[in-house]
Amino acid sequence: MSPQKKFFYFVYEIFEMASVTKHQSFKEGETHPFRILNKIDLSDDDYFVLADSDSKKYLLASEYYSHYGFEIGQDINCRIDKISCTGKIYLEPINPFYSPGGSYDFKIAGETTLVNSQNETERHLIVIDLTGNKQQVWIPSSFIASNGNTTIKLRVAQIKKGNLLLVLPSLYVSDKDYTIGDKYQFNVEGIATLIEEKEYFRLRDEKDQIHFLRSKFYKNYNLSIGQSITAHIVKIPKAGSYYIEPLYPGYEMGKSYFFKFVKEDTYLHPTGKEEDVWIVHDKNERKCILFLPKKISDNLKTEPIRAIVDHTYKGKLYLKTQ
Repeated sequence: MSPQKKFFYFVYEIFEMASVTKHQSFKEGETHPFRILNKIDLSDDDYFVLADSDSKKYLLASEYYSHYGFEIGQDINCRIDKISCTGKIYLEPINPFYSPGGSYDFKIAGETTLVNSQNETERHLIVIDLTGNKQQVWIPSSFIASNGNTTIKLRVAQIKKGNLLLVLPSLYVSDKDYTIGDKYQFNVEGIATLIEEKEYFRLRDEKDQIHFLRSKFYKNYNLSIGQSITAHIVKIPKAGSYYIEPLYPGYEMGKSYFFKFVKEDTYLHPTGKEEDVWIVHDKNERKCILFLPKKISDNLKTEPIRAIVDHTYKGKLYLKTQ
């Protein structure tokens, strides 16, 4: 291996390890200060090197934030966008121009279409933001885009990797209409391709409001267009984010079922708490997370395990022993 490649792997390993350091004070959704220490080139991709208040270092892909005007030595605020079950921390710098939930005027630049995985033709409005970047906005097939206007008012539902998830004001779901923990009926109306070209199910509720549900988490649910489903509201509704959890097929919360041991693992909660778990299979060999009591017999690894469904999260069962 050449000295240059050795250096690349050495640097990558250092920062990759730093990025998965379990930071007990970080929780998803919080905002924390970081300082931009440097900018480095790893395998033809540029990264900002950030340091938190404890001098722990993190990598941030610079290509997504070229329009933010970041400079070395600058102090910035980042939202803790996600903490994975392995402890990896994903940062999202606060956008200097837009805030989630805010309404802004955008210049209309045109319209385009795309064909999604369900062979539906989607309409997307092309608009230009304050930095001159083009953004695409999913619009219903019946929507009249410009009607002679050169601008349109849109709501910023979410910001991810520097991209704006924009929605029509009429599609911005009000959290006043829903109660966390309650069940609601939805009709699977179709597919919508939103931020980062990710596909979502379009769900319409009984009040005729449209919701978006990330389709990749529910491939095993066999959801079909035209189907009526029941789902829990698990978080404050926000377009493009996770807040709807359809009922898990064949299983009910609070009831016990048999599962099959797969392997031991460690689960990191969004709060930073680490916990030993078992990965088990349900009757359809879908992976589930089993939280363990203080003492559990290894003999159960070779026997059917009876466990209670505690909750579901993004299409996965989370279990506890009786």
